[in-house]
Amino acid sequence: MSYPRVLIVNGDPINTQTPTGITLANLFHGWDMNCIAQIYSFPMAPDTNYCEQNWPLSKSLVPLHSIYKNFLDIFKRPNPFHSGPSRLTTASMPSGVKGTSSAAAWADTIPLHVPSELYHRIHHFRPSLIYSNFANIRIIRLSIHISNYFNLPIVPHFMDDWPTTKYAFGMGSRVPQMILKKKLQEALSHSKFAIAISEAMAQEFHKRYLIPFHYFMCTVDTNTAPSFQRPEQSRKFCFRYVGGVHLNRWKPIMRIANALNVLTQEGYSSEFIVHCPMADLDFFHKRSEGCPGISLGKSLMFGEIPLLLRSSDVLVHVESFDKTDQDFTRFSISTKIPQYLAAGRAIFCLGPSGIASCEYIRNTNSGIVLGECNDETLLQTLRTMMTDHAKRESLGRNGYLAALSDHDIISQGMKFQTLLHSATD
Repeated sequence: MSYPRVLIVNGDPINTQTPTGITLANLFHGWDMNCIAQIYSFPMAPDTNYCEQNWPLSKSLVPLHSIYKNFLDIFKRPNPFHSGPSRLTTASMPSGVKGTSSAAAWADTIPLHVPSELYHRIHHFRPSLIYSNFANIRIIRLSIHISNYFNLPIVPHFMDDWPTTKYAFGMGSRVPQMILKKKLQEALSHSKFAIAISEAMAQEFHKRYLIPFHYFMCTVDTNTAPSFQRPEQSRKFCFRYVGGVHLNRWKPIMRIANALNVLTQEGYSSEFIVHCPMADLDFFHKRSEGCPGISLGKSLMFGEIPLLLRSSDVLVHVESFDKTDQDFTRFSISTKIPQYLAAGRAIFCLGPSGIASCEYIRNTNSGIVLGECNDETLLQTLRTMMTDHAKRESLGRNGYLAALSDHDIISQGMKFQTLLHSATD
């Protein structure tokens, strides 16, 4: 089967630095580069190993760009519901958190002017469909413009529930949120189907938008099977967390660290290493400083992650118990979950029931999920993770089997290619 010619219209370009960029890089892994072009808005360099036709959005797309920027500089305010490092321009934040001030919301409504040069480039590329994560009014409008001009179907891929959370918390943002939802409905009228990041999201969004939804999560290389035996028996027992600490994820991380410190005093020796993005380092260092139950590891490059995960005993995933944060995480599957599964290591998950990532770990039987904030239960669960080798090995094997069946970069990539082809039938 030939590859469909895909025009990606997005915030994040394909890259190996951000969760969205990594998901795109893995889904389009092995794709004919001549069949991909991308228009993107975030100020980061795309990975040219995946796509050579990369067109960053210029200021000419928004004639009032300078006014918009000055407006933001004067009036933007931090999200009052976000406790953690400021991420108004960081792509690893869920899209709904980015720019939640009223100024950003209203700036997003500024009309577009699509320059003729961009139309010429698209015409020369000859796309057969538009693929987009949407996530803001500007990207949705641009997708609709291009779809109407070239008579192209749109395939949306939702990574989180930004239609609910985007501009939900900024004072004076009600009108922009109404415009966002209206434009989303218009864009979906150009779609035979849409894609979600989890099965739970696909089911919910099918009810919400009344069109078919498929789901594709991040894929991983599963070619090399892991050893399920404990590495380096003589070293300390290693818990490891890889990921951001935004959306109050730092709070359950610290609860685990404090519990492990108690267990150390009981004679259960371990280390808990946290690797977070560079943008989080200062913030998390201040909150973890002085806690003997935690070590702050270096920020990792994408290629460093697989071997490091396999050198661990237990991999840690957390989600915030704060109700407001759950609006952002309820239907999302964290990018690192498939990486954890492919490592063949047991997962310890501390997070509320009903969150897609937590439920996925539970349903794949790849880890122990603790959905309550009870200190004694937390201590006992961590003791079990440290002492029951057979349990850890069984969970690790289950995780790797789930990675093979649902996240393999080759087989899932072929299914993804087939699905996009069907959008053009």
